[in-house]
Amino acid sequence: MLYLMRHAEAVNSSPDALRPLTEHGRKTVRTVAQFLKGKRLFRPECIYHSTLLRAIQTSQLFAEELGMQPLLTAHDELTPDSSLAGALQLIGNSSSSLAIVGHNPHLSYLANYLLGGEISHYSIDLRKTDLLCLERQDYVVGVDQTQTVWTIRWYLTEKLFT
Repeated sequence: MLYLMRHAEAVNSSPDALRPLTEHGRKTVRTVAQFLKGKRLFRPECIYHSTLLRAIQTSQLFAEELGMQPLLTAHDELTPDSSLAGALQLIGNSSSSLAIVGHNPHLSYLANYLLGGEISHYSIDLRKTDLLCLERQDYVVGVDQTQTVWTIRWYLTEKLFT
């Protein structure tokens, strides 16, 4: 499984990389985590997040609230203006369950690209604290050739909890 989560609400301040979560943002992360707790819907082996403080705090708080201890690692490839190529390399051909906590427009572009859509406009627009679960299917299409298809397993939007 691949989980894509946009960071929670952060304060409006400078510098951008050091913007912490607001109290509302922290509360929303806790609420989403409490909804998922015990449902076995969110079970990543590791959580990759951007190097920006709001994504770091969202990742840490989410894992804590769920009582999980996945490997948390920061990646420059997940910042708001990063290319998709870096994120796609992080996802790679891994069969392990991975969560990515990041930012728009990057995260919504990534979701739409994986689902076969255009990245110039969104079919899926991840809002703050939204969580999208994708499942990977690899199909044999020829000798030594496979095609990867991603499908939506479920999608939680913050609006369900506010």
